[in-house]
Amino acid sequence: VLANPDLNVRFGDTVHMHLNTNKVQFFDPETEKSLLWN
Repeated sequence: VLANPDLNVRFGDTVHMHLNTNKVQFFDPETEKSLLWN
């Protein structure tokens, strides 16, 4: 994860992530098929 250095995030810190779920893709690791577009 890339973080802005001005935020002073250090290893072991707790951070909160925000994801644009319109751009997230999930795949089955065994079949490599999409879990969303069956």
